[in-house]
Amino acid sequence: MKEKEIRSLLHHADEDIAMQIAERWPYPDKWTHTAGSSTEHNVAESVSEVAVTVQHPPVWRYAATFAAVLLLIGGSIGGIMLMQSMRRSEPVPSAEEQCLASSEEQSDASSGSEPDTMPLPVIVPGKDEEPVESVEATAEININAETMPFSQEKTEPNTDAAGSSDVSAASLETDATASVKETTAPTEAVTEAPTGPAKTAERITLAEAVRICSESGEAWRACETIRDRYEPDAHDGSGIDYQMFYLDDAGNEMITVSSNGGGEVYYRNRSMGDGERWLLASNRSGFADDFVKYRSTVYDLQWRETTQLLHWVDNELNKPDSALSDEQKAQLRSLAEEESSLWTTHYIRRRMEIIGALSPDAAHLTYDKAEKICSACETPEQAMEIILNSYVPGYDWGSGMTYYNYSLDAEGKATISLVVGSSVIYWENFADPGNRNMRDFFQ
Repeated sequence: MKEKEIRSLLHHADEDIAMQIAERWPYPDKWTHTAGSSTEHNVAESVSEVAVTVQHPPVWRYAATFAAVLLLIGGSIGGIMLMQSMRRSEPVPSAEEQCLASSEEQSDASSGSEPDTMPLPVIVPGKDEEPVESVEATAEININAETMPFSQEKTEPNTDAAGSSDVSAASLETDATASVKETTAPTEAVTEAPTGPAKTAERITLAEAVRICSESGEAWRACETIRDRYEPDAHDGSGIDYQMFYLDDAGNEMITVSSNGGGEVYYRNRSMGDGERWLLASNRSGFADDFVKYRSTVYDLQWRETTQLLHWVDNELNKPDSALSDEQKAQLRSLAEEESSLWTTHYIRRRMEIIGALSPDAAHLTYDKAEKICSACETPEQAMEIILNSYVPGYDWGSGMTYYNYSLDAEGKATISLVVGSSVIYWENFADPGNRNMRDFFQ
């Protein structure tokens, strides 16, 4: 009985047919393992065990089969991917290498080795027939010519009667190298342009400094503009950096920029006296308060500081606990009586000297100084601001129009007037209305 038939019987085995199976059972040791038991019982027991094994095979068999299938599929996919990766990693020959390979093949052909393709046709003089070129040879030449990335004419190699080419590998390599050199342009180094404003080699002028200060609005902004445009000629100062920009090579005139009090720009001339300067722009403040507190003398009172002190004097004059001394009060009252006999005259410089805010030796405005300042300014307002911030006026005068007057002599004849809202005027004889002989500096 075949094993296939036994397995079929085992699928439907029971005790009734146990003897029938036992008679045909090819493995008698399977049902004789229990001593003392009847043959029928042993056969039934063995048949039952084998039936369970056949009907319910172990799980590991399914798992092994499934794993084998997975390994087969995975191996196939991995092999395909590996082949594709190897193809991608193969180096692509350059045009120069292709030219060299082509020349080597031609050289091998000329030396007697059998080429892979048919040789080029031999042209025999005297025959009318036109030779038919080999398709493979023509295709090879075209491929080699098209793969060359050089802009040059395509030339056919000369052949002799035996069909050998006279083009050598050395000549092809030389031509390819020359073409590469021609098409490769040298790269120039790119240098970034410097950022920020470029400084001029020219020297600053007084007019340019006045214009910068007027347009900047703030003194600190004017300081930055001058530093950005011009190179300083000298530095001075301890704690505060004073940068000096010469107007001439000798350095007799200069524009000084400092960080004092938030920024200052002023003009200095070495022929001027100590402490004399023309203040073009300043954020300085607090000098009037310092004077009130410390009684420190100021050589260059700004106009706003002068007006503050004038109000302070008027308030202190009538206070019982005034900061002014009795002598100062007496001088101020005598000055007020003198003013009462004059028409709309109010002394400014003399008041500053009485209280000690301005030294009697402080510089006075002159005709030449006024003329130089006005020539550097575009408008009378610019000139007035510089003069008022640089020199304390002798007095103010006028009704309806305000004049800030600077007397140029002891008699008060020659006078320079800052006429608010009008211009800067020189009077040859201010005290004589009929013979003043005026000159407007802006006409």
